[in-house]
Amino acid sequence: MYKCPGCNSEISLDDVNVSTDIALCRACGQTNSFAEMNETAGLPDFNELKQPKHIRIEPDFSDGKSLVCKKMSPIALFLIPFTAVWSGMSMWGIYGTQFMKGEFNLTMSLFGLPFLFGTVVLVSVCLFSLFGKRVVTMGNGRGLVFVGVGPLGWKRRFLYTKNLKVSVDYSAMRQNNRPVKCIYIKGGSKELKLGWGMKDELLEYIAAFIRYEADKA
Repeated sequence: MYKCPGCNSEISLDDVNVSTDIALCRACGQTNSFAEMNETAGLPDFNELKQPKHIRIEPDFSDGKSLVCKKMSPIALFLIPFTAVWSGMSMWGIYGTQFMKGEFNLTMSLFGLPFLFGTVVLVSVCLFSLFGKRVVTMGNGRGLVFVGVGPLGWKRRFLYTKNLKVSVDYSAMRQNNRPVKCIYIKGGSKELKLGWGMKDELLEYIAAFIRYEADKA
C-alpha cells in the first residue's frame, strides 16, 4: 500500500510512473517521489497491528508518546552461568589471591586487565539481557531513541517531519552467518539504526509506531 506523505491518502498504482519516479495523489494533488514512498510501503498500518506483550506505550513530551520495549533475552540463561564461572575464576585467580595474601603483583595485575575488561562487558550484557529496555519517544517534532538499563545507556536524538522515512530492512550485521534486520530512520541527512536482533513482529510494530507518530507532525 502506498500512501501520500502529504495527506496520508492511499495512492493507486495507476497513478504511479516508475520511469519518471512520480506518484500522484488524487486526494490532494501532490506529486511525490515513488522511490521514497517505496521505502516505507512495506510497513503495515499501525492502527491495524496488535500490540506485542513486551511493549507498552505511555505519554511523554506533554503531547507526545513513548514506546517502551522490555523483554528478557534467552541468552541470559547461558550467559549468566558462563559469566559467573569464567569471571569468578579469572578474577579470583588474578586479583583474589593477591588480596588474600595482602600483596600486590604489578605484572599479574596488568596481565589481568583484559580479563577485568571482559568481565565488565559480560556483566553489562547480562544486566541488559535481564533488565534492558529500548525506548522510542516522539513528540513536537523531536525524537529520542534510548537503549540501556535504567538511566544508563545509548541515546540518539533526531528531528522529524511528516515526511520521515522509516523502514525495516537487512543490515550489515550478521548472526549465524545470516544478515540481521533492523529499523532505519531517515530524517534529512541523518540516519539512525536500531533493533538489531529483535523479532520481525517487534521491529514492524516499532517502525509502524514511529511512522504513525511522525505523520501527526
